[in-house]
Amino acid sequence: MKEWRAREADLGRPSSFADLCRAFGLCVTCLGEGVTRNDNGIGFKVVGIDGNTQLFEQCPACGGTGMLQS
Repeated sequence: MKEWRAREADLGRPSSFADLCRAFGLCVTCLGEGVTRNDNGIGFKVVGIDGNTQLFEQCPACGGTGMLQS
């Protein structure tokens, strides 16, 4: 990631993490995570518990895949 972002910046092209996600086909809404972040941006939205495992809300833009939808 660092190499790609540095190379793009050196070439004068956009090089944010969102730009990297677009370049590699990752969902820009969830930045490739596949889950929805909390409103404050810290952590992920928990929608339930299965035993000792937290269940998180899937990203509505990519359906939880973390990839751009075509």
